[in-house]
Amino acid sequence: MTLAASVRTFVTKPTNAPLDELRSAFLVRVEKDAVALEKNRLALQQGLRTNATLEAIRQRAHSLTGAGGIYGFAGLSDAAATLEEAALAELADATATEQTDRALDNVLIETQRCRPAAETPDYFGRS
Repeated sequence: MTLAASVRTFVTKPTNAPLDELRSAFLVRVEKDAVALEKNRLALQQGLRTNATLEAIRQRAHSLTGAGGIYGFAGLSDAAATLEEAALAELADATATEQTDRALDNVLIETQRCRPAAETPDYFGRS
């Protein structure tokens, strides 16, 4: 056994357990937010583009923007910021629907990317 290998047996890697627990809790929240956003998307597709639906989307996007950045999910954070801006634009101008739809789809894609690799189905639907 080399000296380096011997030393490694005595040295443990530092743990980020508290941060890992917070990150895991955030990922659970992302799943719940994705379900809620899917319901909002369905409502929009069914023509229920109400201010209440858009405001719910905006609030959820705002929350994901900050938390996504904190927990290291920059793609989710950026997509959520774009969605928040799009929802605000549609609240101000009801004809700005395409922006919101596209941004909402992008956030839902990013929520899928947040899943650990073992949980994310591949192209054929296998985990």
